[in-house]
Amino acid sequence: MVKALNGFAYLLFGIAFIAGIVAGNHYGVSGFAWSLLLAYWVGGAMSGLFFLFLSRVLENLEYMAERMYEMESFMRKRDSSS
Repeated sequence: MVKALNGFAYLLFGIAFIAGIVAGNHYGVSGFAWSLLLAYWVGGAMSGLFFLFLSRVLENLEYMAERMYEMESFMRKRDSSS
């Protein structure tokens, strides 16, 4: 799940970068539409960062769950041996 979210975030960055350039070229009335390019780039950056941060949170959550499981199994093993 974490790798999928990471990949999706980087894919979103790339798509927003390319889509901003294409939209700026295509929809510019008298040349290049810089405001449209920036809107795509900022929107893509915010969306990409959201998914990147979400993947980091899930990565930390998985790490904490793994550590908790290790501590619990250690405590059970210790209690059963006494």
